Amino acid sequence: MAKMRKCFAACAAALLLFAGGTASAAIKDVTVTSFAGLRSAVADASAGDTLRVVFPSYATVLTVDGLPEIVIDKPLTIMYSDPGVPVFVKRPEDQGKGVFVVTASPVTLRGFRFVDSKKPGYAIDYNCCIRSTSDNLTLADCTFENWEGDVLDDDNRKTRDLDTTHAGAVTASSSSAGSRLLLDHCTFKGCSLRYRAQEDMFQAAWDHLGAAVSSRMGKTLVRNCSFIGNKATAGNSAGGGAATMTLKNCLLEGNSAGGYGGGVYVYGEFKMTGGQI
Repeated sequence: MAKMRKCFAACAAALLLFAGGTASAAIKDVTVTSFAGLRSAVADASAGDTLRVVFPSYATVLTVDGLPEIVIDKPLTIMYSDPGVPVFVKRPEDQGKGVFVVTASPVTLRGFRFVDSKKPGYAIDYNCCIRSTSDNLTLADCTFENWEGDVLDDDNRKTRDLDTTHAGAVTASSSSAGSRLLLDHCTFKGCSLRYRAQEDMFQAAWDHLGAAVSSRMGKTLVRNCSFIGNKATAGNSAGGGAATMTLKNCLLEGNSAGGYGGGVYVYGEFKMTGGQI
């Protein structure tokens, strides 16, 4: 009996120790009515939190409002908690602005719709919707519409690093061989990447460009996603630059590129199961 009591006490202590190590992470319902409000909620969150974003019925559209992107510099899950799909809208006057910059691992974004409402020919855009240097990024149940990227900076100088990636919607890059990008049940529609050739600028970077997604991660898994009507004036309309890329049950329709890979281009190992091209 004494041994059993000692064993129970040791197990209880171990359980308390384990629980104490995760006590700071929490699931939080956050009511958001503005882009700035979501920025504050992310800044106030603790590492490991899950933010279930609640939008009042009158505020299901959040405009970027010319503000810098929201930086996610801690492990977080940010998800939409109510029926319906909220919309992040970038207006014509918000040129050069994205929505999220992700630097931490792991990070998950789930259930959002991102729309670039820039009028055709209004201005050249310089930032994609989501830029990530995370080693572990998941985007699930998200939609990206009409996002446009450009490989030149706002002074038209060739200052971009050829080892980085550029895309209209999502750019993910990590030097870690174990890094991972997961796209699950996402839709990319009408995204584009503009490339203005001057001299031999960025010729070597063509395999890193993607109108919808560019990935330089150790592994890129894309499942149950749709790529529709994305266009790159050079490079690849769906993705490229990943060490390994796997597509499962994906739809690629009406994509085009001035360079290689109108549907998808991979510099490395590529696997595709199911789906339709």
